[in-house]
Amino acid sequence: MSGEEGKGRVGPEQLAQAYVLQLGALKSQIDELQSYIAQLEATIANLEAAKNSVKAVNSGSDDILVPGDPGGTVYMKVKPARTDAVLLHLGLNIYVYVSPDDAVKIIEERKSKYASVVERLRSELEKLVTQYRELERGLAVLQQRQQKR
Repeated sequence: MSGEEGKGRVGPEQLAQAYVLQLGALKSQIDELQSYIAQLEATIANLEAAKNSVKAVNSGSDDILVPGDPGGTVYMKVKPARTDAVLLHLGLNIYVYVSPDDAVKIIEERKSKYASVVERLRSELEKLVTQYRELERGLAVLQQRQQKR
């Protein structure tokens, strides 16, 4: 170890290790954010399907398709017993009967809120990806310098 390195200078190996650690942390954050965005987009798709079901009830359709399970593996054609109200989940296992028009409005509001969250998260994701790429470039430059020595 030279005298300069002993006085607080970071060597190329330590710098490369720091880059690799930062890349790992950023990759983890990026993966988590992508997963969360995918979950929110699935929720938005479910809300759209719910809205379409409510609109089908509201249009006076004789038979409508409804999922037989939460995953949508099985659908059944059913005749609604009531067309003046639908049972809407408010959260925390609270359900309430509301008019189909009110249900559509509430669902649209929820979709809008989720979409705005997704938009903000995508912006954050872009920043993280940019940081990741910059670190990758920095690491590549550092490795090229090391190879030249």
